[in-house]
Amino acid sequence: MVQHQIERQSDEVAAERRDTRSRALDAAFRLFSQRGYEATSMREIAERAGVTKATLYYHFQNKADLVRSLYESYQVEVEGLVTWAKRDPRPDPDAVLAAWATLVIEHGSRMMRFVQESPHIWREILPERITTWDALAELASVLIPPEADRTMYVRARMAVQVISTMPMVHDEAAMREEDLVRLVLQIATRIMRDDA
Repeated sequence: MVQHQIERQSDEVAAERRDTRSRALDAAFRLFSQRGYEATSMREIAERAGVTKATLYYHFQNKADLVRSLYESYQVEVEGLVTWAKRDPRPDPDAVLAAWATLVIEHGSRMMRFVQESPHIWREILPERITTWDALAELASVLIPPEADRTMYVRARMAVQVISTMPMVHDEAAMREEDLVRLVLQIATRIMRDDA
């Protein structure tokens, strides 16, 4: 009985820590995106997350640690998508591309804007961590059947890349997000077709 209570309390504490960490990451990302990395303080991040500075420092040593964690969480999502797509020996390319577009628009867009606005921060903090490209190459290879030729691999890789660039054209396109996603998916699926 006592052991069960201790385990339950331990699980609750772990869940609370994950929630606190998640709120802090979200607050940091929003502030970095709105105000810039240098203009954002740990105090402001703590306030936005609804935690004390001490709690924030318990989870993250500094702002650079927050950036590393932000990138790692995005990377985990990309890798999760690849894992999901690989479960099916013949995944539906349209479904995989749609899932990738959703991830890009929901999370990648904010990440891309931050990278564009603070490229020096990314080079300083994450010089060796740009492994997303490897995951995208793997995602492209999932889209094609094993017997496909190299042309089909190039098509798949280009389709994935077209979707990846969506955040770069979002502001310039002057389109609603849903319309842009629909257009980019049409372009990506055309690239994948043999008659394209």
